[in-house]
Amino acid sequence: MPDALATVFVADDNLQILQGLDRALSANRYHVRTASSGRAVLDLMSQAHEPPDLVLLDVMMPEMSGIDVLAALRSDARWTEVPVVLITATHDEALPIHALRGGAVDFLTKPFRLDELIARVDAHVRRGRALRRARDQARLRMQAIDVIREMNRVVAGADLLSLVATRTGEILGFAGAALAVCAPD
Repeated sequence: MPDALATVFVADDNLQILQGLDRALSANRYHVRTASSGRAVLDLMSQAHEPPDLVLLDVMMPEMSGIDVLAALRSDARWTEVPVVLITATHDEALPIHALRGGAVDFLTKPFRLDELIARVDAHVRRGRALRRARDQARLRMQAIDVIREMNRVVAGADLLSLVATRTGEILGFAGAALAVCAPD
């Protein structure tokens, strides 16, 4: 289990399985949100302030299958990075390949071992968080490189200080920033 409480959205039309997964994940320190259909999990996604750390989907659900939900998640820029694990009771050999090629990170067949499911959820949440951290760090590095490039083009000292203040404020997410230069005592 990752250090900080992770959020997992679970969708299954079988109430017993849904409740069992909710209890098992909650017992392993996950914050769980449940949905009984594909459309309902997409509604949860739309209402969430932050995307979940992982989505666990049953393949066979009324209205909208787990494969359809996966396609909807992968076509929406807000959710393309959210790891999705699919679960099914069918033994169609082509289904896991189709799901993985469609963007699922994993695929389990019912009946599954609960400890294996928890281990897979743990691994995918850790991987997803590491990937987000790496992307955030890369974004900050690119912003720093942009600042250095701009500084190299600036000639006047006053322009340089203004640029440093402005760009530092942008990187830190401030609406405005100022830089104060003080003489030593």
